[in-house]
Amino acid sequence: MSKRQLVLAFSGVFLAASVSHAAPNSITDKGSVSERKPVSENKGALKQEKIEVRNLKGGKLIQNGNQVILQGGTIVGKSGDKEPLIQIENPLNKQIIIRDTRIITDGVTQSAKGDSAGIVVIENGNKKGNSRVKMQNVRVTSRNSNIKATAVASNGGKACAGVVCTGFDDDDESNIIVDVKGRNTFKAIAK
Repeated sequence: MSKRQLVLAFSGVFLAASVSHAAPNSITDKGSVSERKPVSENKGALKQEKIEVRNLKGGKLIQNGNQVILQGGTIVGKSGDKEPLIQIENPLNKQIIIRDTRIITDGVTQSAKGDSAGIVVIENGNKKGNSRVKMQNVRVTSRNSNIKATAVASNGGKACAGVVCTGFDDDDESNIIVDVKGRNTFKAIAK
């Protein structure tokens, strides 16, 4: 198994993951549903760097120069949370390491337009520089979540909705276990 694969540990039957109008090119990837509309990517639109960790209990978040390390601890998502608990987008010349961390959610509801929606959202595929993301021994448990992403042609028409949405580059690494329990719904729509 390669380091970029995600291990899915399900307790029971794969729950209700759906795509509203599944096009032939939609894929199921890493505990999520993704859909891409065949439009050209808007290369002119540059997003700002975003590195956010919400609701961390215990553990350490260390920033040292161009290195950001999240070591240990538990991140707890509560009913009503509308933002990803870990959100990394367009890291500029940074090395980001997330290790030995547990993420637990219950009743999270998210709806994003023109973006990915998930408990963990990492986008490093269109990087402008030397950034790397490494996830080592990370466990994500989702209970009773409702996550929906809608993308429009202006951002390339791609959407990802799920427990973990990753846009990793070739030199990124991930070792994540996703455990989905209860009634969860993931919906990705590209318009």
